[in-house]
Amino acid sequence: MTDDTELNKRVLVLEQRLDSMFEHTEDLEKRIVDLERENNELRRQLAEVQSQVNPNPASKEYDELTRDEKVHKVRRQLVEYAQSDHSGKSSMKYREIKALFDGYPSPGHCYDLMKHASRLDGFTYDENGEGNKRIRVDLEAVKDERCFHGANKAVDA
Repeated sequence: MTDDTELNKRVLVLEQRLDSMFEHTEDLEKRIVDLERENNELRRQLAEVQSQVNPNPASKEYDELTRDEKVHKVRRQLVEYAQSDHSGKSSMKYREIKALFDGYPSPGHCYDLMKHASRLDGFTYDENGEGNKRIRVDLEAVKDERCFHGANKAVDA
């Protein structure tokens, strides 16, 4: 009779383990459903954002660019210059900003773009030794990866 008792104990232990596995499986299945729902929502949001973002801001006319897009273009150009000469540093003055936008911005708007571009780590708005205002970048101090991503895409294109 001890064999039956021992066998019943083992069966009971195995049933408990099996019940535990089923509960765990149900939890995992619920988690999969939640993750699929979240994934679908994130895909929807990404599609919405992508529909609003022009993959090539350079293809926009100057009048269509927002101030933030212009500021990003200034930063991206500074990063490109700093990467191209391998110094990790570059600067642009008013005339170079104006040329970047094919002569469109007024002097005041050029300086405004330079000031706004300097509000990110690694970028500085100041005067050089001759009293000319400029925007500078030091790549070692830049923390926003979008500056590098945009510049790398422009170089690769």
